Amino acid sequence: MAIYDPDTGKLVKTPPPAPKKTPSTPKTASTPKKKSESTPVVNQPAGPFFQTQTGLEVPRPGKSVGPIQTASDIQYSSAEDMTPQPAPPTPVADTVPPTTPATPPTTPAKTVVSTFTDDKGQQVAVYNDGTTTVVGQTVNITERKSAFDILEQEFARYGLDSLVGDTIALAQSSVGPAEFSLQLRQLKPYKDRFFANEARIKNGLTPLSEAQYLALEDQYQNIFREYGLPKSFYATTTGGRQTELEKFIEGDISPTELESRVQLAVERVKNAPPEVLTTLSQYYPGVTQDSLVAYVLDPQKALSDIKRQVQVAEVGGMASRFGLAATRARAEELTAAGVTREVAQKGFQDIAEGLPRGQQLAKIYGETPYDQTAAEQEVFGLEGAASAKRKRRKLAGLEAAQFGGQTGLTGGALDTGRAGAY
Repeated sequence: MAIYDPDTGKLVKTPPPAPKKTPSTPKTASTPKKKSESTPVVNQPAGPFFQTQTGLEVPRPGKSVGPIQTASDIQYSSAEDMTPQPAPPTPVADTVPPTTPATPPTTPAKTVVSTFTDDKGQQVAVYNDGTTTVVGQTVNITERKSAFDILEQEFARYGLDSLVGDTIALAQSSVGPAEFSLQLRQLKPYKDRFFANEARIKNGLTPLSEAQYLALEDQYQNIFREYGLPKSFYATTTGGRQTELEKFIEGDISPTELESRVQLAVERVKNAPPEVLTTLSQYYPGVTQDSLVAYVLDPQKALSDIKRQVQVAEVGGMASRFGLAATRARAEELTAAGVTREVAQKGFQDIAEGLPRGQQLAKIYGETPYDQTAAEQEVFGLEGAASAKRKRRKLAGLEAAQFGGQTGLTGGALDTGRAGAY
């Protein structure tokens, strides 16, 4: 047997180990062994050794074989069988510390972030990576075109033509209902059309919905038409705005209150006698016959104040009709006492008929003058009415005593003793 000598780099033959002595046994005839023919080794595994034709295993060039085997490392199966049986090679320790393999980057899961309907009526999904895909057909394009046509017609009806394109674009986008309403209300054409809502918010009022806003405009227009007011009071301007109506929406004027104002403006002011219109302009400078209706309809003026001013002008106007004087302060006093236009008309008529005679008698008999103030106190039942009545009766008595019981202050309605007439 030969082994590899690392010092000389050669194969050195070594004697086989001596066989153990065993008790001798009678020799028997044996069949001599045939010398086996050596055959080349083929298809040998690619290990660190290769086997020669003689059965010798030697290292392969360039291969690490670990510790070199010595003769004592080679084991033989028997004395006769000299075929080397190498021991299993000792594993070589890994000198490089193991490393943890790098974790490959993870790709985020592909998720749908929004959906929208395209111009073909297809439902399109938008993913978080920016890609899109058609997920279904949700809208019949013919039906949707018909719906858009209806939308355009309705918008045109209310002067919202400029909003059609933006509204359709929002409807086709992926925004939800709440976001749709929010974005729509930020568009300039929308703000211009519903302009009064901005003022309502500034005034601390709740903005009206589109339906409420348009319905209120319709009610206002119907009131103006019913009372025959010109179209200038509800004319439509660019973008569908009705600027004359906006002040009523801004002021939170209800249709009921507006009708009361219009009725007051038309029936009691516009159709009032000339004396009333003239007196109204005198008492309240700046109010002309051309601006009377607008003055009454001004929402900045309280309806109660306007009614009172009209009543004052009516009382003063009735005094003027019968040639009597009436200052604004006196007309306001009479109005506060409950004197209406009808009462004023009858009362001032009686005063106008009896006052000249009373003034004449006071001068004749040297009595305290019986003037218009005294007559108004008696006729309209104001403070001092009793004193004024005694004064008139005294003058009537003096005249009666002089002329045999006849007096100009006792005939007809001049001595009825009730408020509103002598």
